[in-house]
Amino acid sequence: MYRVAEDGRALLEAAQQIHAERHGAQTFLPGTCLSFLEAAKRTGIRSDRQRYHDAIEDLEYEGTIAWDESARYARGTDTTSSPVAA
Repeated sequence: MYRVAEDGRALLEAAQQIHAERHGAQTFLPGTCLSFLEAAKRTGIRSDRQRYHDAIEDLEYEGTIAWDESARYARGTDTTSSPVAA
């Protein structure tokens, strides 16, 4: 379980870095859309593997990220599909 949390932190940090590179660090606020697929590439965690999905699920469970309401149907559930900083 520790590895899942560690992977989640790595993904979040990489997503924050990508956002800061594109928009500047001052624009990172709650509700900011983050690119976890690009973060996965940067960290070497394959987005087509269970390890990636477990890390994202852990971030959700901890309340670190939430899914954007506008993309709820892309995920095929009543929850949403674009992770944002919580």
